[in-house]
Amino acid sequence: MGSNQSPAPGVRIVTGGDKANEASRIERGVKIGTMAPQSSIYTGNADLKIAADAVSQSTSTLKTAVDASVSADAVARKARAAVGTAVSAWDTSYDYFVATATKHCVTPEDCASLGTEPGGVTHNVLAVPLGVDVKQDFKKNLLRIHVHRPPGMTVFDVEISPDPVTPTSWKVLDGSGALWAIPLPGKGTWWVRAASRTARAKSDYTTPVPIVLV
Repeated sequence: MGSNQSPAPGVRIVTGGDKANEASRIERGVKIGTMAPQSSIYTGNADLKIAADAVSQSTSTLKTAVDASVSADAVARKARAAVGTAVSAWDTSYDYFVATATKHCVTPEDCASLGTEPGGVTHNVLAVPLGVDVKQDFKKNLLRIHVHRPPGMTVFDVEISPDPVTPTSWKVLDGSGALWAIPLPGKGTWWVRAASRTARAKSDYTTPVPIVLV
């Protein structure tokens, strides 16, 4: 016949968020490792001492692993940044090499002799930009302009005017790219247009695009 046993008396320990993350585990482990050895319960109970010491050892091991992980992450971030810098430098040197080699290569064999892939000669026809997008950046108080490039065109003239009917009202913006961010010229309706440009010629302008700045 079995006997009825009552659970040992004791206060329930609230574990709460002790296992929420690595930091909470370490914090609790350090507190146990610091305070438990000063307790008479620890010194008077061998099994409790073994259990507390095991937590202290696990805490030390966990902290070492976390510190190593943090250091590895920092090294990885630095390495990724270095790769990005190296890629940018490679692209710059490669673009310069291609531009220079193009001036001297007159046959496909010339290109192949430099370790490059020869291709046919391409002449892009001067073309009007495909369109212009204009929007107001309220957070930074800028007017953002995006010129949609036609094939082969990379250089553009962008003009802005408060009165497109008056030819002299158009102002050419400084620069030549497809993306622009300029200080707001003032409240009211403004018109923006763009033209493609080469060293020898310029295309017609796009249809002016209006935007109301507030």
